[in-house]
Amino acid sequence: MFGKLNTRILVITLISLAALWWLGGRMSGEQQRSFRDTLLRTDTATLQSFAIVPAPWKKMDTLRFRRDGKSWNVTTHGKTVMTDPDPMNELLGSFRDLRTIRVAGKFGTVDPHYEIADSSADRLVIDAPDGKHVVLVGQGRGGADAFTYMCMPPDQDVYAVQGKLGVFMDNTATDWMPKQLVIGDPKNWDRVTFTFPTDTGYTMVNDGRRWSIDGVPCDQEKVVEYLESLARSRGQRVIDPSDTLNAVPAFKLVVEDRTRSSPIMVSVLAKVDHYIVRSSLDPSIVMPFDKAREVPRMFRPRAVFLPSNKVTRVN
Repeated sequence: MFGKLNTRILVITLISLAALWWLGGRMSGEQQRSFRDTLLRTDTATLQSFAIVPAPWKKMDTLRFRRDGKSWNVTTHGKTVMTDPDPMNELLGSFRDLRTIRVAGKFGTVDPHYEIADSSADRLVIDAPDGKHVVLVGQGRGGADAFTYMCMPPDQDVYAVQGKLGVFMDNTATDWMPKQLVIGDPKNWDRVTFTFPTDTGYTMVNDGRRWSIDGVPCDQEKVVEYLESLARSRGQRVIDPSDTLNAVPAFKLVVEDRTRSSPIMVSVLAKVDHYIVRSSLDPSIVMPFDKAREVPRMFRPRAVFLPSNKVTRVN
């Protein structure tokens, strides 16, 4: 009798404790999430324009972005250039859904800590269908757990927001310019021609079944690995086009893609103390090219692709 009673009391006690634990956790969660979940959502698929206005102390130019078909361009000081799709997509993704992590404090009180004051904050101005939105953008941190401090008046709270939007605020117009050297799908490439400063150039040919050089079959695995890397090749920054003055042609690579009306040509030019590179994808853009690292990566001798034990020609 007493055993059954004690068991019943124990069960009731456990159920009560579980209910209190669940209710306490729920109330705690509600207290922790007493602020808005999202600062702003933007349909970037239909967005037509926006601007980045750097903080006054940076003395940088306002960048105005506008959609041009499937691409974007950026305008500053009356000059308009196309943007590089990779960082552009990263930028759009960074403010597609500004999800808040926590409240950092009130605008006007935490400004010095997070560079979010009127004079220290960058501004993201979004021309959305429902009107213009101005987001004050303060300090940002990159990495796996990237976040940025932001405020969107008239809301006076400063939030830590997921994503690295703040990291993009220091980019100049040249940082958004396209830097691809080669693009495309290697499966659509028929010929890749290499020209070297010395008379050691060659052409790698795809007959639809395999790649070969001078009729000798290549090591297909090595070729595929190289071509896939080549299709993603890009420069890191843009330099003054006048740097091409007095430059001497050194290396050249030509990719013949059957889906394009003209070949893609990458030209490496030698200066006295450095190399520069430009691509036919946008000849107006000039970039530095590392002689020790990038030249051997892109311009490989034919022996790299030919199996050492094969000299049979393709019939």
